[in-house]
Amino acid sequence: MKQHKVRNNALKAQLRTPMFKMQQQTPKKGKGSYSRKGRHAQKGSSSIGVSALRGHRQAA
Repeated sequence: MKQHKVRNNALKAQLRTPMFKMQQQTPKKGKGSYSRKGRHAQKGSSSIGVSALRGHRQAA
């Protein structure tokens, strides 16, 4: 994170922090709400598991 030097206006320097940065919110319904990924795809629908696909041992 880049540090800004406070010269004479502490409030102006505080507004430049990432705390007040604009955030893009995706709508849940309506225009622009379509998501390519399934909502519950990673919840455990597969019986193998993600760790088995990566080559990790499963505890028996």
